[in-house]
Amino acid sequence: MFRPTVLAAMVVMVLCCSVALARRIAWRPDEKPPVSLSAAAALADAKAAEQDKELFCIGASLAKTYSEGDWEFRYSSAAGKHFWVSVASDKTIRASDRGFEY
Repeated sequence: MFRPTVLAAMVVMVLCCSVALARRIAWRPDEKPPVSLSAAAALADAKAAEQDKELFCIGASLAKTYSEGDWEFRYSSAAGKHFWVSVASDKTIRASDRGFEY
């Protein structure tokens, strides 16, 4: 039926997906975020400007994570550069040019 390698690959893929989903859970719309969108955006914009003044925000999302709630902002530039900024519930800022693993 299935080769052992195919079955093993499927098991690993399912485990990876379940771990990723367990670490990042969609925010419930009836809960107030610990940090407002406008406050998080101001912090993220300042961090992105430190990296490159040409970056502009192209997306934002809110998720329950280990720190209660993280805003994640995605930035881009006309030259195609990508940059991510995460603002946690305690206003801790993380930045990455490769995105975040939760």
